[in-house]
Amino acid sequence: MTGIEVVAQAARAALDPDYAKSIKLTDRHGRTTTTRNDGSSVPQVTPAYLLTNALFAIDVAFDKYEEQNPHDKERRANWRRARSQLVDQFLGTTGIKSNSQFANPTIPKMTPVMIDMLRAQLWAHCPKSFVPPYEKCTWAREELLKKAEETLGGPLATTGIDVMDAIRKDPEGRRETERMMEYLFDSGSKNDALASMLASASDIIQVLRDDENLLPLYEVLAAAVDGSKYDDKGKLTEKSLVDAQMALLARVSGKYFDKDGKEICKNEVDPNQVLANVLGKLVTPIKDGDFKGQSPLEMIIDVIADVNRIDPSEEYDGTLQQKDYASVSKNVVEFLVDPQRGLEQFYEVIRQGTKF
Repeated sequence: MTGIEVVAQAARAALDPDYAKSIKLTDRHGRTTTTRNDGSSVPQVTPAYLLTNALFAIDVAFDKYEEQNPHDKERRANWRRARSQLVDQFLGTTGIKSNSQFANPTIPKMTPVMIDMLRAQLWAHCPKSFVPPYEKCTWAREELLKKAEETLGGPLATTGIDVMDAIRKDPEGRRETERMMEYLFDSGSKNDALASMLASASDIIQVLRDDENLLPLYEVLAAAVDGSKYDDKGKLTEKSLVDAQMALLARVSGKYFDKDGKEICKNEVDPNQVLANVLGKLVTPIKDGDFKGQSPLEMIIDVIADVNRIDPSEEYDGTLQQKDYASVSKNVVEFLVDPQRGLEQFYEVIRQGTKF
């Protein structure tokens, strides 16, 4: 098929009410009718109407939000700007006529693969939806929808959205987050951040398939991020591991301002941001010498693994065995929780040293 034929069929599928009626298209509530902007009725809904209705529902949600939060008028504008930037990023073009091409070179490579994958999944789950009388694909229209609702309505997704919204409201936090994202995702940068991140993401996806061994780890992570506990009077009785770490970082690197907005450096733990500079150097690859290309953090991790193996005297080729992982994990845990010679003692030193 030519490109013109594909576009013509896509336009017909999106706009033709007769075609929508022939495939018994409805909205997610099972209705075949909808309304136009002027309130007049439309007898048959089409994919184009479904899309415009979704966009209208988003505007309605923003209207309600602005009524409840009159001080936050920038949220809608930020949303529209971000939506526009996403379209430019994935669908932007350069050149004209025969010289035109996608600005993002990965789009023409990714799109055929994604379409093939989608068609393969539809064929595997709903083979009778491809031929007349076009049976409804329950997998795509119900099962996937239910899973999406469960995922997006779950605590992980909703909390993640709350975190992003909090970053959005903090100009400095948003700016630093954007800098981090640019560093990680900029394919034109001179560092290896993007390649390393893609390789790590691929490894993580493969590891996540190992449910048997990951379930215990999930329980540990759940306990670490479990919310802080309060008594009946609202007094904090116990902080979660994540809350405690964030409080420590905020206390160490936070800035102190008086009521007039003037910074009071003498009341700050780290006015020169030494910790931020040290952490930056810690992950910066070494440029010269025998360890060129490695970051100090990688070297520290290698030393920890080498020293805390089950038998450090054994010949080591860089590959850890199961017993070595157990020994390293045990020593790391002891360092984190031991109140006398571990990180808890360091926290106590910081706590005593930051009292005013």
